[in-house]
Amino acid sequence: MESPPPACMSCCYAAPSQALERPKPEPGRCTYYLGDVLFDDDPRLTAARRARQQLAYGGNGIAHPQGRARTGWRVQRDIVLGLNVPGYARCGR
Repeated sequence: MESPPPACMSCCYAAPSQALERPKPEPGRCTYYLGDVLFDDDPRLTAARRARQQLAYGGNGIAHPQGRARTGWRVQRDIVLGLNVPGYARCGR
């Protein structure tokens, strides 16, 4: 189960990613964690985990891999800013 983000005081904080640059906050908003990226074809992705993803921060993170092992894989993960993020509305004040 995902850990909840810190309470929104001076606002939420996202841990820096090893693969990406540190994210820039939305103007007038705070930074926050996003839910996991999971792969639709993963046999270990249970029905219960799929259901929990509906409440993931930033929206459902179940991605649909496209490609082949020889040529590489590609996925797209859509993010809805602030979706399911506790305290998100307070961060803009």
